Amino acid sequence: MSYRPRDRLAEEGIGHATSTDGIHWTEQPPVIGRGEPGSWDDAAIYTGSAIEVAGKYYMLYIGLTNADHLQRVGLLTSDDMFRWERFAGDPVIEPDPRWYENPQAPAPDGRVEFSETSRQTLDL
Repeated sequence: MSYRPRDRLAEEGIGHATSTDGIHWTEQPPVIGRGEPGSWDDAAIYTGSAIEVAGKYYMLYIGLTNADHLQRVGLLTSDDMFRWERFAGDPVIEPDPRWYENPQAPAPDGRVEFSETSRQTLDL
């Protein structure tokens, strides 16, 4: 199981715990921590979803940067669910500025709208 540690801020990374019965859990070393200063995930990390495809594990996660405060989606890979590596092409999904507006810049009629979407696909 991956999780956001409750005793630490999301800024620290994604936690990892294992269980043989779903009741008693053993904390493992973290999956990942924040990226290096200046990277796309240097401000915060939020847990995502993991899947298995042909014996390899893939986890999508959210990263937040200090530079522009936008969330992006990164990809982690693992052969054993204990040692995870960032995908070299991260981030794999970026917000498209055509589909969102800066909420601090209202439209001429005074409306403020904000939405975020992506139509990117990943070839695993």
